[in-house]
Amino acid sequence: MAIQHFPLKLVSRRMLAPAVGHYVFVRDDGQPLDFIPGQFIQVHFHYADGTATKRSYSLATIHDHAMAPGEEVEIAVSYVPGGAATALFEGLEAGGIIDASGPFGRFCLA
Repeated sequence: MAIQHFPLKLVSRRMLAPAVGHYVFVRDDGQPLDFIPGQFIQVHFHYADGTATKRSYSLATIHDHAMAPGEEVEIAVSYVPGGAATALFEGLEAGGIIDASGPFGRFCLA
């Protein structure tokens, strides 16, 4: 099964701590993002040399239903000095678009 990519548009961001950012996105393709607690998305981008890479981020949005198109999704991003993903998120302004895939994973209580 092919991984489905989708665009996320940044709605807002703020700092939660000196090295942790809170980012709020909406899907920019008009589709819903349905997930269950404990799942994560992957953000796809390129290193400075053009090599493709990705980073995983847990979904921090609280919801109890399938998210309708236009509903917001939240992630927290830990900044790593000199990190490629840190540079991506630090440079992202409201309205900016990132490429994502998911959701992945499942949460199990043992």
